[in-house]
Amino acid sequence: MTPNRLLLLFAFAVSVSLIHQGSAQEPAPSSASVSTTAPATRPAYAAAEAAKHVGEDAVVTGLVAGVATSKQGNTYMNFGAAFPNHVFSGSVHADNAAKVGDLKQYQGKTLAVTGKIELYNGKPQIVITSQDQIKVVEAGVSAAPAVK
Repeated sequence: MTPNRLLLLFAFAVSVSLIHQGSAQEPAPSSASVSTTAPATRPAYAAAEAAKHVGEDAVVTGLVAGVATSKQGNTYMNFGAAFPNHVFSGSVHADNAAKVGDLKQYQGKTLAVTGKIELYNGKPQIVITSQDQIKVVEAGVSAAPAVK
């Protein structure tokens, strides 16, 4: 076999190998087939910064300074200071209280609360509808958990 034929045969074998490898790979997903259930990363803010991010879906972290329940059965975890000097609230409406559980257990703890930041009576808050929105943050641990 001549060197040119050997080179041609080698090139052919490499080409076939590359074509075979390419067909064994899955095609790149189109936008129609991309999963929408994959976790997204939310921005994380300190409780004192939450007012600057109203409207955002985020993780807000801070120290729970007080927990109070209104006459209507709504419960508020006030961050930074007790009501009315708090900088942020995590609020649970009465109809979600059983799903979320007792919030008094979080008094004095640092929490990361996930959800949409909105204003209520001029103060930022996240309405909590599920226990999954609340994470206790240990000292030295990142407060920006991935969202399900």
